[in-house]
Amino acid sequence: MALVHFCFGSDSRDGDIDKQVEKACALILGPKRLKASSCPEFLPTTNNSGALFARPSSAKLQADVSIDLDDWTSSPPVTLLPMGVHMICFANLSLNQIKNWNCKEHYGRLAIAFTDQFRARVGAKNVCYYNWLDLPHDPKVVAYTQSVRAQNPDRCLESELLSYRKPLKLWRAFKEYFSVISVQNTNGIPSLEVLPYSRYPTGYEFVKECEARIVLEADAEFLSFLPTDVLKIYAPTEKARVDIETYLKTHWDWQPPVELCP
Repeated sequence: MALVHFCFGSDSRDGDIDKQVEKACALILGPKRLKASSCPEFLPTTNNSGALFARPSSAKLQADVSIDLDDWTSSPPVTLLPMGVHMICFANLSLNQIKNWNCKEHYGRLAIAFTDQFRARVGAKNVCYYNWLDLPHDPKVVAYTQSVRAQNPDRCLESELLSYRKPLKLWRAFKEYFSVISVQNTNGIPSLEVLPYSRYPTGYEFVKECEARIVLEADAEFLSFLPTDVLKIYAPTEKARVDIETYLKTHWDWQPPVELCP
């Protein structure tokens, strides 16, 4: 299995392949480093029976800038607490799997495949996917919730559940239950905004991503790599392939194969 990092998928979705290639060369291949970013993830904890839940859509901003919630209902069995995880994301794929990997439509076709030696050195770990309905009985979720209620949170479990767990798919109720309420201040005028989780469409199947991650300390902006850490580079078009090959000939002293993404 290879550790495959897909580069600047937003440019691919915008149809700007030249920009995607330029950024990959200037920001990744040239300095030989990957940039970490804080991604929104969710920490699961079980709810008490009979607990109530306020729908974020009912939030109203009061004159004293407090927030009033007036639509209460029975809580879901599990609360997912939004928290940022400082990380670099990869797909854990065999090179034969890339051809049929459906997520290329979202992440694009410009990718760097890294060696097993790189994976071992940087401590990359595969993500485990959970079914929403199974979380109330998940031993690790239950154990973590018990540690929180005992006012002694198990930080190792917390890190695992937050950093290396993800839902199988984005279920419909997720956006209703776990929106973020934000108070903005523009020119001294406060306003309230309810921010649903909108990075992916409802029903998106995260499990198909086969994700692996490197989680870094919050102050670690980049992770460096060596040219020999690169197993192969995939390009989205023939022009992109030639442009990347040409760039590497003048910037690297060793050149991995650059191929068209299947």
